[in-house]
Amino acid sequence: MAKRSMTIRVAIVGIIVVIALMSGSLLEAIAGSQAQSRSMPPAVTAIPNTGVGGAKMVCYGANFEPGETVKVVYLVLPGVENVLGSKAKGLALKVNELGSFDISSNLPKLPGIYPIRVYDKDENMIAATVVVVKAKKKKKKK
Repeated sequence: MAKRSMTIRVAIVGIIVVIALMSGSLLEAIAGSQAQSRSMPPAVTAIPNTGVGGAKMVCYGANFEPGETVKVVYLVLPGVENVLGSKAKGLALKVNELGSFDISSNLPKLPGIYPIRVYDKDENMIAATVVVVKAKKKKKKK
């Protein structure tokens, strides 16, 4: 029960972050501050950030330079990066006019902790993490 409660809390926090990122006024404020001084550092999150292998997820980024191209990957093994989403999109993902992006993908199949890395045009890395857990086995009915 405690694990389920924690999962629900994490999901609620993730939903709040997505709503905040997707809110027009917040994105306009971020875009306006970027035009002046880019005082907010780029940020990346994955929703959900925990799930069973193969489940759908979306990676969101905000506070990037509008119009720049970013590369979105996840680390499979130390030093081994895979493109997140389709190869065409993950290798050259264009940030929108508000300085944000989103890309859909599936969580990796094998359980583990997977860093997601976003590289901006200057090769600066911004990171998030997803955790893949084993699917619970269904109990057989007697």
